[in-house]
Amino acid sequence: MDCRMFKRLRTRLRPAKVLTLSARFVCDCAMTDQSERGAKLRFFKETALPEHFIVYDESEAQKRPAKLIWNIWPEAGVCFEGPPASVGIKERERIAGPYYAIGS
Repeated sequence: MDCRMFKRLRTRLRPAKVLTLSARFVCDCAMTDQSERGAKLRFFKETALPEHFIVYDESEAQKRPAKLIWNIWPEAGVCFEGPPASVGIKERERIAGPYYAIGS
């Protein structure tokens, strides 16, 4: 029996990024499932994750503040700490840019 309060939905490896709270790039990842309150992320390389960060959903062009709940390489579970916020075109281009990981 599933004791979750919110139903989890598979997202079929939706592309995502982890950003610091000040919107600086941390790493790329894939969101493998999501609920109203959280998500499971799969990482491509081992990365030290902060306790609080932003999950940027590339498919939906939305970002959400999140808290790290568990982290067992190559996956981690997060709890969303706020509603999704739309990301405008300029910010999307900046996040997707080739040099986003090293500055801006």
